[in-house]
Amino acid sequence: MRREHTHKRQFERSSHGDPAHGKALPRVRSVATYVLPGAALLLALSVVGLAVNGALGGNAAVIALLIVLAILALVCLLVAASTARDAKRAIPQILTDEQTIHWTCTPEEWRRFGTQEWRRSIRRNLKLTGMVWGFLFVVALLGFLQPNGSLNVALPLALSAGLAGIFGLLLFAWVATRLQMRRHATTTDAYISGDGLIVGGWYAPLYWAVGGRKQVTYIAGDPGILSIEVGTGRGAQAREAPVPQGHEAEAEHLATNRAWLIRPPRNRWTR
Repeated sequence: MRREHTHKRQFERSSHGDPAHGKALPRVRSVATYVLPGAALLLALSVVGLAVNGALGGNAAVIALLIVLAILALVCLLVAASTARDAKRAIPQILTDEQTIHWTCTPEEWRRFGTQEWRRSIRRNLKLTGMVWGFLFVVALLGFLQPNGSLNVALPLALSAGLAGIFGLLLFAWVATRLQMRRHATTTDAYISGDGLIVGGWYAPLYWAVGGRKQVTYIAGDPGILSIEVGTGRGAQAREAPVPQGHEAEAEHLATNRAWLIRPPRNRWTR
């Protein structure tokens, strides 16, 4: 279906490169390729920890926490593997599809976008760390509960706070690293497609493994932000792209007309 835009968009297929004509595509990276080895390492360490703990006599609370970490690592590993597989197919499709919207920010717009993203990430990560702390605290309480019903709250509180603190520091390190990558990005291009976003050379999918809504919002600012919410409930995540000056009306059109998000199911499962 041919889309109508409030601003005429000039798009050259050859500007992204076309393998059929021997032209190289821009380099695009995916977070999933970095999460894969980390999740695999965490899973291996959890399994080794369970074996060592069992050889030393075993502690119920430690076993419970290691099992939780192993399950989380396994879930992350499976999701990252699926995302990496889809990214390998989607990235060339986004870069060469004539339906893809392509914006280029000025260096100053790009710098402001990175700063805004940093501030929003800090708030989200603080909330997520608090949720993880509460979950780990409940698990630790159950693990340290004695058969006679007695319970020492201090130990599970300290243990869960320590693990949640490590989790929060890792999140902080990630957003700080992402900010630096944004500031030192070799490209300030943004590609918007139903197959995903490519912003500053990084790919982000626009699907959710368990289904969910895709709420598109244009946030006015300097620069403006095109925000696409993927997922449901508390697990929803926002994918964001900066809107350069002069493309505000086009971004508003994308937010109100969501037909561009629709992609055939075969894009995800049949290749």
